[in-house]
Parts: sequence; structure tokens; C-alpha cells
Amino acid sequence: MGYFRREYIKTKTFPVKMSDILTVLFDVRNKSDYDDFYIISKEDVTNQLLSAEFFLDEVRKYLEQQAQ
Repeated sequence: MGYFRREYIKTKTFPVKMSDILTVLFDVRNKSDYDDFYIISKEDVTNQLLSAEFFLDEVRKYLEQQAQ
């Protein structure tokens, strides 16, 4: 995550929102892996899916630009 932030967020290749998304997703993953009683709400799942779609769309756009 540090590399991604240093190479892509600080250089403004990707919006800061993507760094925020990574932080939240990482926290959710850690909680689900290590907290035996962690339950994520349907609303949180929906928000995470929307965030992941945004993240993937941004990466796709970047890769398409790099291919040109």
C-alpha cells in the first residue's frame, strides 16, 4: 500500500480517493480475518463493492492510456 501511495497517489496518477478505498478495504479484510465475531452489514458490503468497481475502473483507464 505504501508503494502504491508513493508511486501513484503522490504523483497524482490516481485520485486520493483510491488511497482511502485501499485503507478501508484493508481494515475490513483484517477484521474479517482476525476478529472471530466480525459481521459486516449489507450496506457496508454494497459500499465496498461500489468502491472496488470505482478502483478497477480507474486502473482500467490508466492501463488503456498506457497502451496507447
